Amino acid sequence: MVKAQVAFGDGISGSVGVGALEWISQREKIMRSFKQFTAVYNNKHQELLGRLEKVLREIGECERQYFGDADWYNRYGFIFHSFMSLHYAR
Repeated sequence: MVKAQVAFGDGISGSVGVGALEWISQREKIMRSFKQFTAVYNNKHQELLGRLEKVLREIGECERQYFGDADWYNRYGFIFHSFMSLHYAR
């Protein structure tokens, strides 16, 4: 979405004249903000995946203890963890 909006601004700014000067300034702010957003997103993604893995391993321990399924995480939990990791990756 950011790429499309920046491309739109780039296309429009050439035909406006003085607006092009302001667009350069605004474009820099947008790109800086997006870079910061990307860093925050990546950090939060790693944090939440770590918490998810911990919870899934705890579920695996319950499955082992109460239902005798010693390999629950490797058969089910890992698949869910991988799906979440890929689905929410940037």
